[in-house]
Amino acid sequence: MNAGQANDGAHPPDDRRENSDTPDQFSVRVLDAGDPLVLVVFGEVDYASSPLLKAALIAAINEGNRRAVIVDLSVCGYMDSAGLGVLVEASRVARDQQRTIVLACASAQVARTFSLTRLDRLFRIADTLEDARASLAGRRDSEE
Repeated sequence: MNAGQANDGAHPPDDRRENSDTPDQFSVRVLDAGDPLVLVVFGEVDYASSPLLKAALIAAINEGNRRAVIVDLSVCGYMDSAGLGVLVEASRVARDQQRTIVLACASAQVARTFSLTRLDRLFRIADTLEDARASLAGRRDSEE
């Protein structure tokens, strides 16, 4: 994973599309290593790329004492059942460690996949990265 520039979440980082050689080329990058950690998923998540996504997510969940990981899917153009399975498994790992995964900025195609598979009931899905951060901030306020 390559560290990206920190961003306030109000606007997509300028480098998200520029760092991907082709729209379909898969990669996962850290946008913000704080709490919550923000991972940006580029390209297509399928059988071939899902092990890379799994490694990045499990590492993000297991590292440090953070409470949450936000997965930014705004530049993820496609996700098949292998990718969905990775997210479900990561959700279980996070829950076992009393951590949260929030999916942010899902593209219309990816969001439809979550809806059709009813995984939108399992995951907290925010429209924007800013909304994802705000939902976590609201949760923390109610926990304290």
